[in-house]
Amino acid sequence: MLRSFAALIAGVLSVHTAVAAEAVTPQVVSGLRWRSIGPAMFAGRVDNVAGIPGDPNILYAAHSTAGLFKSTNGGTTFESVFNDGNTLSVGAVAVAPDNSDVVYIGTGEGIPGNSTSVGDGIYKSTNGGRTWTHYGLRDSERFSRIIINPKDSRIVIAAAMGHEWGPNEERGIFRSIDAGATWKRVLYINGTTGASDVCFEPDNPSVVYAGMYDYLRQPWHFRSGGPGSGLYRSADGGETWIKLTDPALANGLPGDKLLGRIGISASRSNSAVVYAMIETRDEGVLWRSDDRGKTWKLTTSNRSINNRPFYYTQIRVDPNDENRIYALAGNHYVSTDGGRTFGLVGGNMFGDHHALWIDPANSKRLLAGSDGGFFISNDQGAHWDFVNNMPMAQAYHVGVDMAEPYNVMAGFQDHEIWRGPNERWNQVGVREGDWRRLRNMADGMFAFADPRDPNIVPRRRNLWVNCLQAEAEERKRSSLRQVASNERCCSSEAQL
Repeated sequence: MLRSFAALIAGVLSVHTAVAAEAVTPQVVSGLRWRSIGPAMFAGRVDNVAGIPGDPNILYAAHSTAGLFKSTNGGTTFESVFNDGNTLSVGAVAVAPDNSDVVYIGTGEGIPGNSTSVGDGIYKSTNGGRTWTHYGLRDSERFSRIIINPKDSRIVIAAAMGHEWGPNEERGIFRSIDAGATWKRVLYINGTTGASDVCFEPDNPSVVYAGMYDYLRQPWHFRSGGPGSGLYRSADGGETWIKLTDPALANGLPGDKLLGRIGISASRSNSAVVYAMIETRDEGVLWRSDDRGKTWKLTTSNRSINNRPFYYTQIRVDPNDENRIYALAGNHYVSTDGGRTFGLVGGNMFGDHHALWIDPANSKRLLAGSDGGFFISNDQGAHWDFVNNMPMAQAYHVGVDMAEPYNVMAGFQDHEIWRGPNERWNQVGVREGDWRRLRNMADGMFAFADPRDPNIVPRRRNLWVNCLQAEAEERKRSSLRQVASNERCCSSEAQL
């Protein structure tokens, strides 16, 4: 069928070219519409989440490549509310504390991975996400956090990571005192240092903490950490800053060492308590201050709670218990003793955690985001509901084969390669059960079939390339090698 369709198209195009060399214009394709064809068994990376204190109905999920989703019924259904901009990558979301219709998003992921997406600045909605206006910082490219002053919503602070693959100037901490209309860069280190986190002291927003992260990705190397990294504190709402990791302060922080990514969280129930998660070589992982950042003590060197610092380094303190903290990493961890010991949260959650929002009005209610999607807990993480009703799986690559009817296949982030038919020769059509996973080994990356045999699917995972036999009765694998023109690309003897 695909061959027939291709021949028909070629014929039409040849006749059309002979009659008139007419360019393809927006009007020609204006009637075409995108539709989801599956699979729908899984989701993709959620970089940030937000809710309304005391309101279990309004939820936001910021996705790495699918925009912003909003629920008004506690997650039963979600609506895509940001999908018309120049980017669909949302790294940060914040809701105004005095008006839940006011929402800010920072586009571009704050995770400097080798396949993460970029943005084009900050957007703001004043009607709960129905419409959006661009609010500047277009060249910042990536945002890790946006926070709004809890006592004056005109004051907004944005943590901009900046360009990942090279230096740029529009990065660091930016502050607005006119609800985002204008921005002033208030903390800048150098062209390769971005802001990995920022938070207010909840009961005194004149105090602000920020983590600065010196990093650079190149095709052959990734540098996580450098002389620009450091933990900073402001006592005037973010206008001026002091470096807490200055070794001259001798305050308990590893100021004389090479540092990487930094996460920060200040307690709402006890404003003297602040936690800092810091990427170091071997000096520790988590520090706690009990005097508003004046002095610090190392609470744990357990690297499990931050096993890939550039990808995680996320710490959250329960707004109603300064000793209960959550660490987001490959697994989701919780401590009930102020960070001295950690255990896994309950429930069956997907790994690679990036986002957590704790309802200050009811800290049993948690919203979480990971590489596997969006999750809700109503019992402090003992159990989790996987909310899989948003079309946000991340397809790295899409391909088709030469079968009749032809199959569509895609390599997904953290969900391998899936293949499904373009159509079924029956009245039912393509159903969810028609899609099948070729192999379960995390990232799928590229997806395409041998044009001579649709059951041969070369598979790339990160830098490894294998060849999969995709027949229903056998799923076999072998390594790729150079072959003669009359050979199949795989040996059928290699067992999967």
